[in-house]
Amino acid sequence: MSWLRVSQSWFVVPRGWLLLVACSLAQAIAFCAEPKTKNQEQQSEIFRPEAGKFPPLDKAYSYRGELVFVDHANRRGSIRVQGSGMFFRNDPHPFALLPYGLVRYHGAPADLRDIPLGTVLHVRAYLPPDPKISAVPVLPVDNKARDANHNRGAGILPAENHVLLLEDEPSYCQREGRVWKLKEVDLKNNEGMIVATLETKHGGGGKAAEEKLTVDAATRV
Repeated sequence: MSWLRVSQSWFVVPRGWLLLVACSLAQAIAFCAEPKTKNQEQQSEIFRPEAGKFPPLDKAYSYRGELVFVDHANRRGSIRVQGSGMFFRNDPHPFALLPYGLVRYHGAPADLRDIPLGTVLHVRAYLPPDPKISAVPVLPVDNKARDANHNRGAGILPAENHVLLLEDEPSYCQREGRVWKLKEVDLKNNEGMIVATLETKHGGGGKAAEEKLTVDAATRV
């Protein structure tokens, strides 16, 4: 038996009851603290560029897609982002170049006006530095993981739409030290399919996955 004080009175209670109360309090404290810890971890993983600081490239989110609209005077545009579904179904995704953002075309510095519409570009981008004054839509931070449905798949509307680096395929391969290797070509009447792999110039890095590209008379490589 043990003594338990309630207000100004003392009561005799079984020792097992005290143990049960203590365990319940410990579980309640752990339950209340756990969500806070998870929220803090999620907040620490979210990165936004800060005013007056150049953000690190390794903090940028990478994706690629087709340039479908350009407003070069305001350093904005739209890209049809490649996802896990049918590419042609994807909606244009607006982006804004950061004030210090770079554009590279054919391995050289360029401007948005220099890139023809329809060019496939590689993007390195961040969340809006200040969502309150963002020039393009502010999306949920986990939007890149959400499925857009209608056979479009996930990853086509990332919240990271403030671009640090925008470059075409030759510029990307030159910077990363990669090269396309042609595996198969099937052409009929200037239309068909190309099968190729993107590998490092000096090999290594594991087996490269094959990619199938549809081509027609307007395709330029």
